[in-house]
Amino acid sequence: MYLYNMILIFGIDRVNKPIGPIEEKLCPNCSNRKHWILQKTGRIFSLFFIPLIPFSSKFSIFCPICNFSLETNENDLPKYREMANLNNEALNGNLSEEEYEQKISYSYEKTFGKRIPPILQKLY
Repeated sequence: MYLYNMILIFGIDRVNKPIGPIEEKLCPNCSNRKHWILQKTGRIFSLFFIPLIPFSSKFSIFCPICNFSLETNENDLPKYREMANLNNEALNGNLSEEEYEQKISYSYEKTFGKRIPPILQKLY
């Protein structure tokens, strides 16, 4: 009878997937004003360094300068997703500047129930 010794290598990995840039914010950590990035962070069970089973995920926004992050709540997530998708389209050249301004105005009105104040139009 043969008795084999077996080594089992497993672990839990964290995977960050950037979704896209959102609104410009002042970072409380580094005091830089940049467009923060929405990301999905997931935890995955790995066996022999092969990711197999994702078991948790959460969304957060982070400063691209110092990587300081804040978790998003469920109420803000649709707004951030819409903003990230819209900004990705603009960055990839799929939207003209006029289309971008029109869509960002519509998104702002839908989210906040009012038109973009003139002071904020330059930021968006």
